[in-house]
Amino acid sequence: MQLDWNIFRAMLHCPYKVWNLNRLPTNYVLDDVQTLRNSTIHIPSVKITPHDRLGVAAFYYASLATKSQENPKIKVSYGSSGLIKTSTIQLSKYSDKAKQLIDDLQKMISADAPPVFYKNPHCPDCQFRTSCYQKLKERDCISILAGINTTK
Repeated sequence: MQLDWNIFRAMLHCPYKVWNLNRLPTNYVLDDVQTLRNSTIHIPSVKITPHDRLGVAAFYYASLATKSQENPKIKVSYGSSGLIKTSTIQLSKYSDKAKQLIDDLQKMISADAPPVFYKNPHCPDCQFRTSCYQKLKERDCISILAGINTTK
């Protein structure tokens, strides 16, 4: 699996987006573990959500050849160009969920067929929304009806 920060963030929104992103050239690939340990990951949002924290933790653990470092922490910057804030995330709080996310991600990426997906709150902001809506219409998926949420 090639490490791409966008794939880890997408995994928290939609499995179909992950499946599609994995088939595109990567935007932010991290090969140097030392770079990750000594750098700050930037999240392009106004605040850090629990999903962002989990994504950072999964990205960190997947980037490391060894996962034996005690109490790992990583700096995260967030905000817009005028107001950038920095926070430190205690990654050990997210280690179990992050490792499960990595396992799920590896299974999804290696699959030939796209995963089942539904319309979700992230869809209007997604680069794949047009093709997704088309596929949801073809499936006659109830999730495309306004005001109806689906659960997995």
